[in-house]
Amino acid sequence: MSSEIFKWMPHSLSDNKRDISFNTVKTEYENGMIQRRNRFGRETGLWSFTYIMGLYAPHEGRKLRDEILSFFRARKGSYDNFYLPSWELETEVVDVSSGKIIWVKENPANLGFSATSGDYGNFIYICDHYYRGNEGKANTNEVGKIKSMVAGSGKFKITLVSSLINSYSVGAKVMKAAKVFFNNDSLERAFMNPHAYTVTIEFMEDIADLY
Repeated sequence: MSSEIFKWMPHSLSDNKRDISFNTVKTEYENGMIQRRNRFGRETGLWSFTYIMGLYAPHEGRKLRDEILSFFRARKGSYDNFYLPSWELETEVVDVSSGKIIWVKENPANLGFSATSGDYGNFIYICDHYYRGNEGKANTNEVGKIKSMVAGSGKFKITLVSSLINSYSVGAKVMKAAKVFFNNDSLERAFMNPHAYTVTIEFMEDIADLY
């Protein structure tokens, strides 16, 4: 398991699917009876993010392209998993956070956050600077796992399983995150000229460690 975070905010959240599937084991006996056992049923997520490098100046486009390509190579395509922010910027810090406690503006339960291990939204991504150019800066972002959520006076308390490494300022963005892997082993890129190209990347939620 990689603890890396895919920190590049896309230009388009073109797809966000959540499919539910069940694993039913069927055993057929000689008398024709079929015994069925349900192993599990869980929603799994599939995300598709698009990056349009032509929106940047040439050197910025190349930098973003090289960073994403380097991350893809380091994961060996779909081999290694990592954390993916939702990039929906669901809520924000309203009280400076430290330790295992953060206070947020909106009710996290209404935004799809969850205190149940294994649910989508149980992981959160916190970042002081989510915009382009700040992805690699130290002490500005990390992933946490929710232990509990309760309402306070005009704000909502999220308690995490482990203490945060960094401290975050008021206004820091808090969004859902998921453990994922690349949904393919090749990174296809459509070049329009030497400096402008579009790439769409699919991510599949990794639920293997839940079972």
